[in-house]
Amino acid sequence: MIRDAYGRERHYTIHQEKDRVNMWGTRFGTELWESLTRATRRDEIQKGYDSHADLTVKEIDGFDMVKRMAAEVQVMMQHKIDAIKRIMELAENIALDHKYDKDRGERLKEGRYTYYNAKKLNVLSDDDEGGGDEFGRYLSQYRDPGDDFYAPGYSRMSLTANKHFSGIPVNTSFSSVHVPTNVFDGEPKVINAIDWSRKLDETFKDNYQRDPSLSWQYFGSSTGFLRQYPAMKWLMYEDDPDMYDARMRDWYIKSAASPKDIVILLDTSGSMTGLRKEIAKHVVLNIMETLGEDDFVTVLTFSDETRPLVECFTDSDGEPELVQATTENIAEFTEAVNNIATMEIANFTSALTEAFTLLERYRTKKIGAESNQAIMLVTDGVPYTYETIFQEYNQPHKPVRVFTYLIGREISDLEAAKWMACENKGYFTHVTTLAEVKEQVLKYIPVMARPLVLLRETHPVRWTGVYADIEVPNDRSLWVIGLKKPTTRKRIRELQGKEGSFKGYKLMTSVSIPVYNKKNHTTIEVLGLKPNEIANPFGQVRIAELLGVAGTDVPIAEIEKLIPPYKLGVNGYSFAVNNNGYILYHPDLRPMFQEILKPNYNSVDLAEVELVHNPQHDEPRYNDSALYMMRKEMVDQKDGLARLTVKVHMDDMKRVTVREQEYFYYNISNTPFTLGIVMPTKYGKYRVSGGLELNQNRHIDATSIFSDDRWKLHPDWVYCEYNYAGTDDRKFD
Repeated sequence: MIRDAYGRERHYTIHQEKDRVNMWGTRFGTELWESLTRATRRDEIQKGYDSHADLTVKEIDGFDMVKRMAAEVQVMMQHKIDAIKRIMELAENIALDHKYDKDRGERLKEGRYTYYNAKKLNVLSDDDEGGGDEFGRYLSQYRDPGDDFYAPGYSRMSLTANKHFSGIPVNTSFSSVHVPTNVFDGEPKVINAIDWSRKLDETFKDNYQRDPSLSWQYFGSSTGFLRQYPAMKWLMYEDDPDMYDARMRDWYIKSAASPKDIVILLDTSGSMTGLRKEIAKHVVLNIMETLGEDDFVTVLTFSDETRPLVECFTDSDGEPELVQATTENIAEFTEAVNNIATMEIANFTSALTEAFTLLERYRTKKIGAESNQAIMLVTDGVPYTYETIFQEYNQPHKPVRVFTYLIGREISDLEAAKWMACENKGYFTHVTTLAEVKEQVLKYIPVMARPLVLLRETHPVRWTGVYADIEVPNDRSLWVIGLKKPTTRKRIRELQGKEGSFKGYKLMTSVSIPVYNKKNHTTIEVLGLKPNEIANPFGQVRIAELLGVAGTDVPIAEIEKLIPPYKLGVNGYSFAVNNNGYILYHPDLRPMFQEILKPNYNSVDLAEVELVHNPQHDEPRYNDSALYMMRKEMVDQKDGLARLTVKVHMDDMKRVTVREQEYFYYNISNTPFTLGIVMPTKYGKYRVSGGLELNQNRHIDATSIFSDDRWKLHPDWVYCEYNYAGTDDRKFD
């Protein structure tokens, strides 16, 4: 039964209803076709092709195309690598020639020495009443001491909003320094590093002149500060404490130390209560903060028994296993560590044996990170040295480093914990307050970096996964300081140039390189140790020191610009993945929800965005073998091609269609990334060839061709910006 146009009921047979619906579909399709023909001027375009005999249709080689595109991306990325290598080389040389001054911190306090502190840049006094020129009211120590606006440690600088740096006001003539809240810039080692690193400004500026597409350049010091170019003011808020520490960032951690297998032994015996328990939880969480997706970790709690902190992180036999330090896995550890219960007496023999056995299994089977291994022991007291265990599992080559974190102020016997660390190539730390947790945890990183530092001539280049350009606190760091997660970053957006100019987060990847101290020895004075003329009459100490990490950001948009849509054709697209299978960029990567970054936006797997269609399986994400084979080859940076039938959504996910597509992929040299391009099977590989190509080698008057107002340039296509072709004619638009 169907109602007609007047609402009257009409009775039809099933065949009549079927024919009527078919008629409606045909009529609607015909009208839609005719409307689109008029709107797109399809007939005129067809006549244009028919009237030009020089136009032909040819089939392109998708694999050859992706190979050439990967080479172009590699050239662009090599410019970034060359830039950070220049920073690294200069940093090592100026640090070698620097004359250490133990009194520089006192001069900073007295106003006789200064630097551009990003937190104390262009600051108004608390009693500022407004009026007049704001720049003239900024506090600065470059004024006469009798001036009302004179203030030691503060400085002012002309900052101009720059669209290349997301509209942030910057000064491209200088760099500025960010010092974390938990680092004292007057400490001699810190202020001396700040002093010698100021000479990096000339290299920063030279790099930017060589390559105007270069984004932020920076040097993160092992002492804690970050020197960033161009100079900018670091935003500070009373209700939003500054928790940023460059040494906790992925670009720093990856370059400072090799990938690692970590077993954290957390003492949950009856004595670990109150403040000790809270400090221990913070130590574990801060260790987690220093791990990245190339690392593998597990947490074992021990009292009378040793068991995994997260019960599901075990193998088929119920034995503990290491898991990749992804955001999701770290979140599981974070939730579990908040719910630990303490009881019984600590059995160190069982815990150490379990940890060594687990790491030995991963080492012999060559699984996990296949690099450094370490045990992190978090406890409020170690009764014995347990030498027999270390002799059995870690002698003579000591493949596992041991780091001991002794918790609590009232502990008197530290010797056993010190012995464990020092005899096993680790580091001993005594943590007495919550405030010092982060700084004490970070001391393990330079120790893990020593094998690379000792080589000195080898400087591995590291790339991070994708991340947003604005620092957004994550759940882990917010838990440590007891804050709720913010739902907006409006204040940051308003200060990015003009109010309301924020257009969304800019996705980036970073490339970094370690900076080593070329000195083999240093003095006791520099290390802050007490002199001992009997044990060390010359006052010299052998060192293998990491000075820091140099790096720069590479906007994902810079990669996409080298893979223009017109080359990929209708419904074609490109994407890239890293060595863990995570998406660097993809048309179906949706990192935001209502202007808020999703928690796991930077760990989206390729298998989550390519949805294979298989009529025999109804589940949303069927584990298709062809997709996983392609993913494995891209992770292993192999080149190849594949053909998949996938589900594709359209119109903001209102409709879904099924499309057969061909995939071509090729590795980007000197990076952990693999580039892929996708073309529809039936029509994606065909292109119209012929006509005129407008470029700088053919002097053609474009106005004679585009003589009327029927032509427009595509607003999203890049026609000329940065020249990475390697020619002498390096012109930039």
